[in-house]
Amino acid sequence: MKISIRYPFVEFLCAGLFVISNFSSSNLYINELSQYSYLGGYVLVFFLLSISVIDINHLWIPRSLCKAGIMSGILFNALISLASTNNSMFVFFSIIAAILGYFLFELLRKIARGIYKKPALGHGDSMLSALIGSWLGIKGLGLSWVLAFLIAGIFALLGLLSKKLKRGDPMPLGPFLSLGCFLIWIFGNEFWINNLFIR
Repeated sequence: MKISIRYPFVEFLCAGLFVISNFSSSNLYINELSQYSYLGGYVLVFFLLSISVIDINHLWIPRSLCKAGIMSGILFNALISLASTNNSMFVFFSIIAAILGYFLFELLRKIARGIYKKPALGHGDSMLSALIGSWLGIKGLGLSWVLAFLIAGIFALLGLLSKKLKRGDPMPLGPFLSLGCFLIWIFGNEFWINNLFIR
């Protein structure tokens, strides 16, 4: 039986992301809790990569996978709250960010539908935004959106210029949201604030 090259590629990519996640600088966790970010990074990579692969192949994000990712983010932050001696509010901010991530993206989705007169964003993207919020908090969620739409815009522009994409072609947003989330997790909020915005 012939095995598609995508399977070993995804396996190696997953392993590489696991290694990279060992060097994360997530702003949610103070230095005394840095050892927990390693475990969290592995779990987060699993959800982000799984969702991205499915969205690329099927233009669809499973709600069940997003719900599991949201619960994992909240539970992980509950663990951080219990372990922290300086801040026990991680789980509270995780829940608030998940709620905001969902409803704000739903609002954006409805605005986009009104502008383009057709669905431009999927409900799965809203669920993925909630997942990102549950892991990164409110500030991290916002920054991940900025990165996601910036990278997606560059990708779409290059695709149009190279004629690999045509105007109106569907393009999955899940991988870009996932990449934005991962970049925030690895480098932290302040790195991107300092490099994306002029003070």
